[in-house]
Formats: sequence, structure tokens, C-alpha cells
Amino acid sequence: MTGIPKEVQRYGELKTRDKDQQSYAYGIINRNQGYLPFFNNTGLGLITTGKMIATLFDRQQETKPLLTIANVTPYSNLKILDELSSYCENLGVPFAVSTTTVAKNTEMDAYKRFTRSLRRIEDRGGVIFLQAPVIGGATVNNASELSELFDNYLLNLAQNQVYPVGISAQGFWDQDQVLRNNALKKANYWMLFPNKKVVYLKQDNQGETSSRSYLALAASGFNKIKNQEDVRFAMPIALTFNMPDSKVRLKNLKEQIHALNFTWQNPAEDFNSKIDVASSLIAYQNGQYSVNGKVTEVKTVAEEKSLPKPVGTPALFKEFFKVQGRIITVFFAIIFLVLAIFIAFGRKIYKNMFKR
Repeated sequence: MTGIPKEVQRYGELKTRDKDQQSYAYGIINRNQGYLPFFNNTGLGLITTGKMIATLFDRQQETKPLLTIANVTPYSNLKILDELSSYCENLGVPFAVSTTTVAKNTEMDAYKRFTRSLRRIEDRGGVIFLQAPVIGGATVNNASELSELFDNYLLNLAQNQVYPVGISAQGFWDQDQVLRNNALKKANYWMLFPNKKVVYLKQDNQGETSSRSYLALAASGFNKIKNQEDVRFAMPIALTFNMPDSKVRLKNLKEQIHALNFTWQNPAEDFNSKIDVASSLIAYQNGQYSVNGKVTEVKTVAEEKSLPKPVGTPALFKEFFKVQGRIITVFFAIIFLVLAIFIAFGRKIYKNMFKR
């Protein structure tokens, strides 16, 4: 932009690489109008854009970024996750974890190990965001199934003393009526990631607001910024690091976290989150978790809580699998019996071949 009046507010500055280094405004506000000729959705460009828009709509605030470990799953290397959460605690850095989970096979030892690792994160001052699954062949008719799926996710975690403080998903979930009403709106804290594969069930473009909605940005976009302590965030930001899958990547991640000179947000100080699941209310405030208004303490060994049990396999299907199992057992018993008879006859015939 050129020919800008002196009285306008300038946001950000772009300089050419010429010797004389011409200077241009990244964005401007002229009275009640804003101009942004170029949009950059990463790093300092996005932060500057957010600040300009916040000023334009008189929503000026200053927030601290939330350090977030993203793409955690029940199949992640839990030893590395445990070491990473311990490192953050020792460094005095509050953090969040965005993790997927499962709704079935929650009685298995592998699930117990997974939730035990998440409890240690909670015990170390970390908070959990339940990450939405990838959409496959779902349609608008699967709305109730989606709601039930999230209820099972949350109830199974809560039964193991893992209490998510919010839901994380790709940004387009807030632009879809089914995804928003049957998943996101169960929580008042959201974390919205950049879109990768957009699959709408009922697109309405009527995105709603929540008590707090974090915009998830890759922390790598801030590695080369000088004077990081001077960066100001005008909206809730989650700076994300991908879950490392090796010792080498864990070492690199530790170095990245240590190199970022930000004052990180502490969820124990200003979170007031709530999640409605079935007939229960899970809340987190002032560093304490509560279920239905009763404060609960996260322990290393989980204790069963008075929460509704997740919906299991319908009785009809249980009987089906039970009868099917009996049929298969009888079938194999008959096969082994026939094989035993053949072996006995074959052995007798073989011995008779060598008799004189």
C-alpha cells in the first residue's frame, strides 16, 4: 500500500531487501475501515493480523500462548509422552495435550496404560483437550451416533480420572451444524486446528462462539522471530508441537520449547471450563477438577467415580456373539475329532505296510 495518510494506524511493517530498504505497512486502519492487502496464516503475520482486527472491532486484549502437544493418540509412545510431560513440569512450563481416544476395548490393559499416562499429565499441571476423530463415511443422519460417541469418549476417560477441559477439532467443525451441535458444544472451551481434510455433514457457515476458543498455530512458525518477548497475542492462541515418536525428535522438541522465550499461559490460574456429558458435568477451575459440583482429586491409581457407565454392546449383539462362539467351538471340535480318527487309521495302515 502506498500513499497512506499520516493519521492512519499502521500494523506491522514490511521492508524490501534493497539497499535503501523501502518500508510499507502490513495493514492499516483508517477511521472505521481496515485494509489488509495480504493474509498470512502463520507466525508473526497472523499475530499482526489478529491484533489489527481486534483493534478494528474494539476487542483489544492481550493473552498468553498455551503450549500444546498435539496429535497424541492411544498408540503414541507413552514413555516419550511421560518424559515430555515431566520435562515441562521441571521447566516450570504449563501445557496442554490434544489427544484422541477410543470408545471400545476400554477394559483392556493398553487403555489403562494410556489413561494412566494422561493422569500423570494432569497431576503435573497439564490439561487435556479431547481431539475429534477423522470423519469417514458419516452423513447428516449420524448426528445422534456422533453425540453418543463423544459421550462414550468422555465417560470412559472420566471413569479413569481423566477429565478433559475442552474439545479440539479442525476449524470447519464450527461451520457445520451437525458437528458443532453434537460434539463441539458439549464443551465451553475449544481448540480449533487448521483444516486438512474438510468433510461437511451439514454445512451452514454459522460458526458460533464459545467461552474461549483457541486458534492452534504451529510453534515452528515462531522459531526465527527475534525479540520473542515483545510479541503480543491479541486472541487466545495455542502454540502446537507434534507428539514426538523417537528419542531424537523428543530431544529436538525439548530444545524448541527451551528456545521459545514466551510467557506461557497457566491453565490452573484462569481456566473455567465445563463439559456436559450425558447427565454429568465435568468442570475445571483454579486448578481443581469437579464432577457434578463435587471436587475430585486425580490420583496415580484411578478410582471408580459415580458417573454413568458408557453404553456398551447391545444385549442382542452380545447373545449373537456368544452363540456364534459356541457354534465355532463345536465346529472345530468336530474337525479335530475327524483329524484324530484319520491320523489313527493312517498310522495303522502305515505300520501294516512294513509287516512281514
